[in-house]
Formats: sequence, C-alpha cells, structure tokens
Amino acid sequence: MKAHRLFYSVSFLQFFMSEITGTTLILFLLYKGLSLEYANYLLVVYFISILLFEIPTGAVSDKFGRKVSMVLGLGCYLLYSIIFMMTESIWVLILA
Repeated sequence: MKAHRLFYSVSFLQFFMSEITGTTLILFLLYKGLSLEYANYLLVVYFISILLFEIPTGAVSDKFGRKVSMVLGLGCYLLYSIIFMMTESIWVLILA
C-alpha cells in the first residue's frame, strides 16, 4: 500500500508542477527576454517533443517496468527544469 501512496503522491506533484509551469510559462519566457513569437516556437517544440517521446517511453515501460519508466521520466523532467531556469539562450531552451 505504501508503494501506491508514494506513486500517487509523486504523480500528483508532477501534475501540479506541470500545471503551474503551464500557466506561467509564457510570463516566464517573456521575463527571460523572449518575444511572444519565440515563446510560441518554444512551446511548439515542447509539445512536439512530448508527442515524439510518448512511444519510446511506453516501450521502456513495457521492457523494464513502470517504475524505471517513471524514474527516468522524472529525472529528465528535473534536468529540463534546471536547465530551463538557468539559461538565457533560445537554442539551449529548445534543446532542454
């Protein structure tokens, strides 16, 4: 039962943080000095990358288990978040 509680807690926190990020992302990008045009380009790249990485994530989950897939996904999300906060370059933001 503890594993389910931990899983649901982490899932809720990930969902909550992505919702906060989603609602304030444009303001954050404008604060970093990007124009609305580049902010929208960055969002397009972000959503296309989510679309492209959904299938490989499912394959990793099928082969190694859901726990490995979740840990890998949360690790990538953490790395993305740190890079996103620390950089000013549009190209580094696109790569993140």
